Amino acid sequence: MTDFKFKVDEPVRKVGGSYQGTGVIKAAFRADDGTARYVFRFDNPPGLLHIFNDGQLEKLDA
Repeated sequence: MTDFKFKVDEPVRKVGGSYQGTGVIKAAFRADDGTARYVFRFDNPPGLLHIFNDGQLEKLDA
């Protein structure tokens, strides 16, 4: 599989839009058009999952 910007279990932040949050990447896959998508698990509310593209996420500083 091709490389992804984010790796599974990597902590990231959801940016932009009407809400932000921190969480962890739980899965990475390619959409039908070949673009990267990530299953993101929010820290708050715990366990909430959303799918985002890499432009909606950024790495958390260690």
